[in-house]
Amino acid sequence: CIFIGNNAQTGGGTYDKFATTIITDGKFIGNHAFLDANSGTGGAIKAVRGTNTLIRCEFFANHAADGGAMFVSGQTVRVKECAFAQNSADVGGAIYVANQSHVFVENSSISNNRVTIAGGGLANLGSELAASNCLLTGNRQSSPRIAGLGGGIYTWLQGATSMTGCTIAHNFATYGNNIAMEDSLGTIENCLISGVNARDSIYLGMSSLVVA
Repeated sequence: CIFIGNNAQTGGGTYDKFATTIITDGKFIGNHAFLDANSGTGGAIKAVRGTNTLIRCEFFANHAADGGAMFVSGQTVRVKECAFAQNSADVGGAIYVANQSHVFVENSSISNNRVTIAGGGLANLGSELAASNCLLTGNRQSSPRIAGLGGGIYTWLQGATSMTGCTIAHNFATYGNNIAMEDSLGTIENCLISGVNARDSIYLGMSSLVVA
């Protein structure tokens, strides 16, 4: 299935609520979610209170205020062998995870996504986010007026993020080029973190991070 150039107030491509959804080999290109100039969630997909599985899907140039490609709320989501590129948002350039969701990302690439505030690649608000064997590179937080956080990943408000066997490199933000955490828990195991030439690679604010 292919979703191209769709627009909605929320969930530009699909809005899944209290549903079980499986999408294989899907393409989401240039979809937008907006309520007004500063709001709208899930440029390609909004998933609420159900279960989603995405396999070999591509997300390119989607946009929303929260979750450029995907916004997840109170949902269990499995993402396998997917690619997220050049999506944009204020928070969560590729995926924004919120409200005690459980999101598992495997063997996927998250590259060259953009935000104005936080979480250039991934944003986790008070949820469980686990990534394994993933590539996060070239994601950026950039705004002339905002000192933002987490070019690659941003976790806050008692979120729990784990990264296993991932490459997290050449991301950029004012604080925490690759990773930023506030009031959260995190684990990094067998990951490569590199390519930082600005203020810091990992930013921790009232958080606990285990690196192995």
